[in-house]
Amino acid sequence: MMAPPGRAGAEWFRDEARKLGIELMPNPLDVGVRVEVPKYVMDPVTNLYMDPKIIMYTRSHDDKVRTFCVNPGGFRCNGEV
Repeated sequence: MMAPPGRAGAEWFRDEARKLGIELMPNPLDVGVRVEVPKYVMDPVTNLYMDPKIIMYTRSHDDKVRTFCVNPGGFRCNGEV
């Protein structure tokens, strides 16, 4: 079963799961940060995999850090369309 209620439905989802006796296990919070680099920096990776998932662990706290999505050769819009 899939039920993606998002943040707005998190409390509802929790309550429904409790009613059904389903145990919930919280996941770590994901925080997104946009990193832009020249295309040539990522070319060796994106030429092999269009949307690579890069995972690393921080030295200080061993936190898992990962990429969400990659836009090879893409561009950004300054809000003017």
